[in-house]
Amino acid sequence: MQNDTVGISYEGPGAGNGTYEELRELYVSSLLQPKLNRTEVGWSSPHGCAHNTIGFTTTFFIPTETAIRRNTLHNHQHTRMGTTRGGAILHELTHRYAQTSDEILPAETFARLGRIFEANVKCYNPYSCWALAQSAPAQTVTNADSYRVFCEDAWVNWH
Repeated sequence: MQNDTVGISYEGPGAGNGTYEELRELYVSSLLQPKLNRTEVGWSSPHGCAHNTIGFTTTFFIPTETAIRRNTLHNHQHTRMGTTRGGAILHELTHRYAQTSDEILPAETFARLGRIFEANVKCYNPYSCWALAQSAPAQTVTNADSYRVFCEDAWVNWH
């Protein structure tokens, strides 16, 4: 990681006006569908991909969606992602360098949450991360948002 360069891409308004074209043309346009209408905050090029890129959608810049910093610990009953911008960057970098994924919640986790099973729900918030740790600890280690929640709470405790 010390000898590597990470490209950063932005897919929001203005991305098509020539200002942000370099990495967009090399990687984003050819391999990813635009995420402008999706709720994701960011994305990462897959591990081993020639283009070492992370990118962010317009959601990354909306203050009600991504905070500058946390002043309180996550409420582990909270079902909203509640990420900071630094947390979003960390989440995407764990995909790239630690080969994490956005784990799909297994049926056991839904049982732990007291919810009816839903297919293809990603572990994206403190509540899901907590329940995943209780019901499927091995998946917690490979889940990108588990690292994000841990680091954001560690920062709050340190300050």
